[in-house]
Amino acid sequence: INYWTMERGVFATFLFATACWMVGNTASSRSPLLIVPGFEGSQIEARVNETIPGCKDIVYGEWFRLWVDFGTLTKMDQDCFVEILRLHFDKNTEKYFNTPGVETRVPGFGNTTTIEYNDPQNKDHPGSSYFHTFVEYFVKAGYKQGLDIRAAPYDWRYSPISLTEMGYFDALYDIIEDMYQKSGKTPVTLVAHSLGAPISLYFLTTYSESKWKAERIHQFISISSAWAGTPTALLRLASGSNRQGIYPIDSTVFRIAQRSFQNAAWTAPLASNVFTREDILLSQPNMNYTAYDYEKLFADLNYTFGWEMYLQVRDVVFGELLPPGVQTACFYGSNVSTVKKLVYAQGTFPDSMPTQESGDGDGRVPLKSLELCTQWKKQQSQNVTVKAFPGVTHYSALEEEEVLGTIEKLVLSSSFSYSLPLFLPVTTCFLNFLLVL
Repeated sequence: INYWTMERGVFATFLFATACWMVGNTASSRSPLLIVPGFEGSQIEARVNETIPGCKDIVYGEWFRLWVDFGTLTKMDQDCFVEILRLHFDKNTEKYFNTPGVETRVPGFGNTTTIEYNDPQNKDHPGSSYFHTFVEYFVKAGYKQGLDIRAAPYDWRYSPISLTEMGYFDALYDIIEDMYQKSGKTPVTLVAHSLGAPISLYFLTTYSESKWKAERIHQFISISSAWAGTPTALLRLASGSNRQGIYPIDSTVFRIAQRSFQNAAWTAPLASNVFTREDILLSQPNMNYTAYDYEKLFADLNYTFGWEMYLQVRDVVFGELLPPGVQTACFYGSNVSTVKKLVYAQGTFPDSMPTQESGDGDGRVPLKSLELCTQWKKQQSQNVTVKAFPGVTHYSALEEEEVLGTIEKLVLSSSFSYSLPLFLPVTTCFLNFLLVL
């Protein structure tokens, strides 16, 4: 018996079997991407089943894109638009609901199409393009839309409290599980912009268990998040905001809807060591308001139920700002003029636009709110990367090559369970075949 030949054959067979098992069990070399968009970043469709005063140019009983269709919005009666978009608050039950006779839904869950453009029929409108450049960048890097780059849009009018009741976090859990399984059990990267980041953090700290997160979530990437709130939220509540004319609607008319949203005051600066009693956020001739004066501010604004609405959501996520419990990257822009204080002259409060005192930030969120995620470095064992991108704005962060390139390195160069370069097991299989010969 030629023992060398036999031993060589046994060894070769073992290597061959091992290598081929690795080929069959090799997970994807890139982490699947699930995008959670920010405030006003998900489309909302509506169907009106009952007559609403002022709504003359809509087709009753049929679904249409309410948020946002710039062509329709330009023609539609503004009061009609607001009445369809707004929410109503029941103080006794602390529940929110649409205007009676109005149904709403968020289209496109699981796809990226409805978050790439707010208005796909008017792609060149300055308020339309959203995640398109981001998605296109990663598709060119090899990702497949609807497979390993997907999105989880939601009704951004609501806070996590109502989103839980609406089943959003159940759906978020299920889509992560689906992406994990279909990618060969490769952990998913959760990418969240702006308001989508605290929504995602709520999911990670409240809804999902540690063991499940460790297996299913590779990392959490937050972009441009206001971790302690932002004064721009107070502008919406005080005078309304059409984003400097991007939305073709009068600010004070839009204010009616903006004040009605459950998350309207949720993103206001939180009374904390970030926004202290010394930080005047809004000033008018008769009063200066800090984050500790919201009850008085809402009363002076005649903001019905505003204080009650705020108390319901004040401590959700932002109260403790618990660490995500997964590997985290916190990215944001800096060195951009950003409102830190709203100043109303005599006779202008609150129905005229205030002047603004500015500081450092990303154009919408102050730097000290953006960088608060730094505290997680001392609060969790998983790695936390925090990086500011000078000159990058709140929205351009989704388009800037430097930001996208940084994210690409995180999702393509990471190591996963059973994840080896495919050429290694294939080459080993081939060499073992030659040995057997």
